[in-house]
Amino acid sequence: MNCGEILRDNICERCELPFCRQFCIGLREGALKELINAYKFRSVRAAYFDLAEMLYERTGALVGYKIVPLPTIMKHVRERGFDHIGKLAKQLARLSGGELCYALERNINSTQVGADKQRRILQAQKAFKVSKKMEPGADYLLLDDI
Repeated sequence: MNCGEILRDNICERCELPFCRQFCIGLREGALKELINAYKFRSVRAAYFDLAEMLYERTGALVGYKIVPLPTIMKHVRERGFDHIGKLAKQLARLSGGELCYALERNINSTQVGADKQRRILQAQKAFKVSKKMEPGADYLLLDDI
């Protein structure tokens, strides 16, 4: 998603993706960029409180939703000392009333940093596998840290 697009009701109007809705906190610039970078690259763990709050402001209550964090490669978990997206998902579940659900596993450990769009698409098609039985008709919110 190009977050420079106009959002209506917190949904990018331009994107055509294989899911119902998507949410974006905002453009990755200024103070938001600094907060994300501190969390992801400088292991400022407390930043997840603010990031989860911002997400909750966009999503609202998620009662009945299963919040599924996209698994981080273990190399990055070791580098940070924690699973940044897992912490964020857990806090979002607390705030929103959603249920934290670890339903995916990494299939491959490729990174997308520096990859072009086509390579990212190919990597994403192979990156994850379902590790938990999915409930038909259930609402799932996939949480990624783009």
